[in-house]
Amino acid sequence: MRAMRRAWHDILVTAIAASGCGGRSLEVSSSPVDCGTGSISGRACDPSWELRSDAEVYTNLLDADGQILETRRAYSDKDGRWTLDDLPGCVLYSVYVAYGADLDKIKNVHVGRSEDVVLDRPDCEDPAGWDTLVLQGNGDVVPLLEDLHVSNRVVDGKDPVAVASAFPPGDVDAVFIEGGTALDGIDWAPFVTWVEAGGQVLLSDQACDLAEALNPDVLLFLGEPDTEGEGDAGDAQGVDAALSDASLASRLGKNYVLLTYDLAGWPVIQSVHGAVSVHLTGEVSWGDGSDAVPSSPLLVSFTLGQGRVVCSTYRPVAQDPHDMLGILTLLLSE
Repeated sequence: MRAMRRAWHDILVTAIAASGCGGRSLEVSSSPVDCGTGSISGRACDPSWELRSDAEVYTNLLDADGQILETRRAYSDKDGRWTLDDLPGCVLYSVYVAYGADLDKIKNVHVGRSEDVVLDRPDCEDPAGWDTLVLQGNGDVVPLLEDLHVSNRVVDGKDPVAVASAFPPGDVDAVFIEGGTALDGIDWAPFVTWVEAGGQVLLSDQACDLAEALNPDVLLFLGEPDTEGEGDAGDAQGVDAALSDASLASRLGKNYVLLTYDLAGWPVIQSVHGAVSVHLTGEVSWGDGSDAVPSSPLLVSFTLGQGRVVCSTYRPVAQDPHDMLGILTLLLSE
């Protein structure tokens, strides 16, 4: 592994502050109420995109006077994964990571009542070496994935029998479903179970219709009840898309990208609800230019159980390859 003894301050592990029963003093293990026990899980990697194994991760449980009562300790596995468990709930913890003689502190993490906190994947996680399943329809995302050194198993998405036999997808890191894939008449239950268990799925253009089957409450498309227009009514057009995701803007080094919708008849998202991340937005026309949505979400993602669903309303193959490589890298790493 490269630079195994690199100073630990170069190692990046990201954390989220989860909401819960109300924060208490940092690392104080006693609680005025019974909040049960929970855990904190995450991954460790460095800026060279190398996952860190054998990193020591720990947090101290202190009493009200700041004295150490106990230390919870774990070591990252070959994939950089680690878990600190049996942590009293309703407590804000400082989590530390050590590799060799070097030490770093992760952001403070709050564990709520009996809460198992799963930290965001660090941006430095490398998708290279991943195994993916591609249901190929009207696009061809495979060259982009090959540029990321991602292995692919390609299935003819236009063949309903082939699509049905592809699920559950087995031991793959992500599934790409392109527009033009046969969606009707397929039993998606095994696929939903796979996503909920931690799988990642990326849907493009017309395949975004599948997002409703996965979770009908998060995306509101044109043509649904209480909306105007018809489904899959997006026009062929160019869109100046704003990067509403700060991490994505930083990765690409700009605030706008030009998206090309080279095929008419794609699903227009009117609004999102709940815990949906919106990465790109822009004004889009629909109905042969008869109307427009001024700030339509164009690239979104949401969690499903322990897994993640990404919906890009455009075809990646029709976009600037440099932009798509940056976007795919970040989406596969989150």
